[in-house]
Amino acid sequence: VTGHVSLTPTDYEAMLQGFIGATHTPRGTAYLTFQAYSDVPSTYVIAGKTGTATTATTPDARAPNAWFVGFGPVNAPTQYVVVVAVAQGGYGADAAAPAVAKIFNYLYKHPPSSSLELPTVSHQPTLGTSASNAGSGTSPTTATTNAAGSTPSASAPQTTTATTAPPATTTTASLSAMTTSAAPSPPPAATGTTGAAARPERRAHAHRHGRGAGRAPP
Repeated sequence: VTGHVSLTPTDYEAMLQGFIGATHTPRGTAYLTFQAYSDVPSTYVIAGKTGTATTATTPDARAPNAWFVGFGPVNAPTQYVVVVAVAQGGYGADAAAPAVAKIFNYLYKHPPSSSLELPTVSHQPTLGTSASNAGSGTSPTTATTNAAGSTPSASAPQTTTATTAPPATTTTASLSAMTTSAAPSPPPAATGTTGAAARPERRAHAHRHGRGAGRAPP
């Protein structure tokens, strides 16, 4: 408890009896819920209050938010305050109160250690892991997954293998050498009687022997 509200004894007692009646009298709004879900003995008195917060102008447009606040045990120094809110869950007795009853069932069967440090006005809990790691003097551990899909041990050193690619080899050829090697060799000249080169010689020979008179050699 980090703060208090001043109430007269009369007002305090009237409010307390109303909160107890919500869970322990037949006309209480959460009475049937705790009868169905609560497993704590009758001597472990839990008080509470249901809440139904309207979220739309018409009931059919959107369900209301469900609330329930429970605290106890009342007949001993109060140890716990449990609050459950269910967005658009409907009525508090139907959606939120069952969760509170079950949470108290667990707290009753598994009370926290006496060494548990509760917050006070001067000592408030901090959120996040950075502050807890700094206070404990430990550093976070990062696990690395290798290519095979297995996760090495956090204590084992990580081995990094560097692979160097072979240097690229560049060959430079002169333009003239590329042209010479790329150009195809010309076919050999025909030398037989059927070749085109032999045809003028044959015609000239025939002209000298009188055949083909009156025609000029090609």
